[in-house]
Amino acid sequence: MITGTGAAWRRGAAILALAAMAALMCGERADAQVYAIALPDVHNKRLSVHPPRIPAGGVVEIRSAVQNLGAGALTPAHSMAEDGPTLTIRFLLVRNVKDKSGLDAGSWSLNALERREVAQHAVLWVVPETLTPGTWFLCAEVDPQNRVRESNELNNRTCLPLTVEAMPEPGAGMEEPFSPHPEGGPPRPEENP
Repeated sequence: MITGTGAAWRRGAAILALAAMAALMCGERADAQVYAIALPDVHNKRLSVHPPRIPAGGVVEIRSAVQNLGAGALTPAHSMAEDGPTLTIRFLLVRNVKDKSGLDAGSWSLNALERREVAQHAVLWVVPETLTPGTWFLCAEVDPQNRVRESNELNNRTCLPLTVEAMPEPGAGMEEPFSPHPEGGPPRPEENP
């Protein structure tokens, strides 16, 4: 079994692969067994935002679910991080789904995920009052710093449209307070029986 982190792990795997290829190219039988490493593949299973239309300054609930589709469980051994959580899921607000940077909308993390297991989390996020109204995309990124070795790194991002509306004008939409009296004041003595 190969253990270790970062470049040392990759060098060890590369040396084993080269040794096996060299033996095969020389026409010799590769007696040394090359072991496949069962890697996790954590992907975005579900992403939702409620409500999908929100005024600047409003609050949205972001719900996220990730699932491990890989042949191996996600464990700290798969992480290249020396400390902290094994896997981070980051929420990012962008104008274009291809944008790599944007406005941070929160994150969550986990340290382990078995094969086929699903993990879920919800985050409340306040949309900045200064955000330009229009269509934005809320993206969930699994392992945005590429700290976890996965069998598939191409399924780590999912995006949803989010409509940001202009912040209401102060006092807009507020009605005059209800009063049963035409002038809005207290009843006059002659009105009381």
